[in-house]
Amino acid sequence: MSLPTWAAAAPDPARTSPAPVTPDSAPPPAESPARPSILWITAEDLSPELGGWGDPLAQTPNLDRLAAEGVRYSHAYANYPVCAPARSTLIFGVYASTLGTEHMRSFRPVPPWFRLLPEYLRMAGYYTSNNAKTDYNFRGNWTAAWDASGPDAHYRNRPPGKPFFSVFNLEITHESQLKPRHIAERVEQGLLPAAPRIDPTDVVLPPYHPDRAAIRTDWARQYDLVTALDTQAGALLSELEDSGLAAQTIVFFFADHGGSLARSKRFVYDTGTRVPLIVRVPERFAALAPDGTAGTSARLVSFVDFAPTLLALAGLPAPPQMQGRAFLGERVGQAAPEVLLARGRMDERDDLVRAVTDGDWRYVRHFHPQRPDGRHLAFPFRMQRNWQAWRNACADGDCDRTQQAFWRPRPAEALFHTAADPWEVQNLADDPAHAERRARMARRLEDRLIAIRDLGFVPESMLSALTRGRTPYAYGRSTDYPIHRIVPLALAATAQAEPAGDRRERLTAALSDPHPVLRWWALQGAALHPALARGEVARLRALATDDPHSAIRAAAAAALAGIGETTQAQAVLLDLLDTDDDIARLEIMSRVEDLGWIGRMPRALIRRLAKDPQAPRSAAVAAHWKTQRSWMFLPW
Repeated sequence: MSLPTWAAAAPDPARTSPAPVTPDSAPPPAESPARPSILWITAEDLSPELGGWGDPLAQTPNLDRLAAEGVRYSHAYANYPVCAPARSTLIFGVYASTLGTEHMRSFRPVPPWFRLLPEYLRMAGYYTSNNAKTDYNFRGNWTAAWDASGPDAHYRNRPPGKPFFSVFNLEITHESQLKPRHIAERVEQGLLPAAPRIDPTDVVLPPYHPDRAAIRTDWARQYDLVTALDTQAGALLSELEDSGLAAQTIVFFFADHGGSLARSKRFVYDTGTRVPLIVRVPERFAALAPDGTAGTSARLVSFVDFAPTLLALAGLPAPPQMQGRAFLGERVGQAAPEVLLARGRMDERDDLVRAVTDGDWRYVRHFHPQRPDGRHLAFPFRMQRNWQAWRNACADGDCDRTQQAFWRPRPAEALFHTAADPWEVQNLADDPAHAERRARMARRLEDRLIAIRDLGFVPESMLSALTRGRTPYAYGRSTDYPIHRIVPLALAATAQAEPAGDRRERLTAALSDPHPVLRWWALQGAALHPALARGEVARLRALATDDPHSAIRAAAAAALAGIGETTQAQAVLLDLLDTDDDIARLEIMSRVEDLGWIGRMPRALIRRLAKDPQAPRSAAVAAHWKTQRSWMFLPW
């Protein structure tokens, strides 16, 4: 197929806004049989809890039939375990960490010459429709991407003869649907049975969940929601058949990330990142399916691969900014040797976790090891009972060591043999028998983070000041962002062992570095390692008082607190909390929690922060502080 010049051309950085697609500017539509139509059915918050994946409790006949008719990808992953950055990666074909969109609902700008995936298809003559969720997590205009987007958007509204790319997003498995009030509404609507189909006592709990009735009930009801999802997906598949379009339509079914119960969504474990992916390719397009049109593929696939894959199916080249590898189409290359996974700020909780998996093994690196996974999050605690039930069980002394780990500070490194330990509870990072594998995967992770120019290493409150009017993507790819120095320093700062020798010298020197991100990571090392901080008291005092960046002042205060300099540290943190910047305040509140200092914060201040409508994220943390004057966060 010959390509029009617009498809082969590189994007124009000088373009200030996406060119509108009009009947005059779009190429003429191809005959439908020449190029496939593409139907995306996306679920929310779903691990492979389907019969086609061997789950004995699942009742999913429609999706099981689709899996039997298509290819089931056994190792498909969301690069981010929460919707907004995962969908940002899907729609641009670029890691959210490269774009600066990894933090939940951060809405950063992207380069004006970037197009969304459906816009490329629309320019090539496809009719594009989206029903209905967007949540792409960037600031800008996406209307040029879709012919129709909303609850009535549908491929049946396209002009005759046009191939289509049509998305239907099914929300029935979203974590909010486990709220008891929502369950009752779904029962009244006839979507769920009055009582769980599965006896909650028959649910086999993961080893990290204690045996509490509320947890079992949430698991049982989750299976009911999956069955309801299957019914909705079946209706879409039947509609495609009835329209006579199934023979010319490639169907994708997948979830936007892993499951919804505690320790799944938002976390880079297998439960939060592995998704069910089924692709059914009609026989007339069998040449576009290198793994065949039916069966199981163990190829590593992740969301960053989806955009170049769809362009390949349409016979279009991927633009140069896309970072994934097409896994369908006429020119499919070798799969990546591992999948890169990431966790940034989740709602009101800032974090930085990176991981790689090769499908069998997973290596995880925590850059805030002093913080537990189980920091309080307002939304899931409000929506689901299993979160509070788990925390209560541990508070009551009913949790074993595996179940307690979620609520305790994390190791800097974790290595899981996922193939043998699917719930990933046995950390083998310190096992000498696996030292070579751990070191190899750690090197691969470091190389990948540098290669994609990961912006997650910049404190979120600092990013706007550093970009200076540029998009985060442009800043991250400039010489102003020394990623080749930042990632090694971050690894050195957060390693479990006390700094010594060259590592100590590098951290000490970075305390005076002119680049603020390097200073911040050196201070992270000082906060985690009091022995390092004790030799640099004067510099820490100066940074806590004089640095222009609040994140640096807060980190210096935390380091001072760790060596007993509590008077200055507390004064600095209290001063920094007097800001209107929601993200900056959030980062400072995290430092307060790291130190176990909630009880030192004035009650009047906590009440005021909890009522601030202009800072909803930090207000959520303050609201939690009001109900809990002490917390389990301890200095490492």
